[in-house]
Amino acid sequence: MGDATTTHAEAMAKAKAPTAAILQEAASEGSFALSVSGLRHHFQDVCTTRLKGVGLTPALLYFMLYVGKHEGCTQRQMIDALCTDVGYSTRSVAKLIEAGYLEQRPNPADGRSNLLYLTAEGKGAYAYGRQILDEWNEGALACLSQAEREQLIGLLGRVIVGLGCDIVR
Repeated sequence: MGDATTTHAEAMAKAKAPTAAILQEAASEGSFALSVSGLRHHFQDVCTTRLKGVGLTPALLYFMLYVGKHEGCTQRQMIDALCTDVGYSTRSVAKLIEAGYLEQRPNPADGRSNLLYLTAEGKGAYAYGRQILDEWNEGALACLSQAEREQLIGLLGRVIVGLGCDIVR
């Protein structure tokens, strides 16, 4: 699964160049917003490079990761969890169904909605997406001790809650 010609290390190195200026600016200003933006940009660059071979985009990966973690969810549950709009979600789900990664099944509890499931191919793409996510996390946090990683994740969780986002889904 994936573009066999692009390794994780190559994708990480390729993504460093465009985001270096953003991250340097963030560090010089002490800007949390620029830091988060630079990290997101780097992660998206890595994902874009590595996902080419499986026909996914970073945006579609988020939908895949959600359904993979919450198989049998409704589209409404996914929309609420990912804070996206109905139209964008509908188009994204349609693309994933067309690509053979998702399938919809009738919801036995509510005939007006469908439940989302990964197909066999979708499960492979989900595993590949998780691999990309885990490898990026490991590379990005390699300079931190385990205690520092836990502290950083905990602090980010507090920031998210402070912004009024419900991170427990």
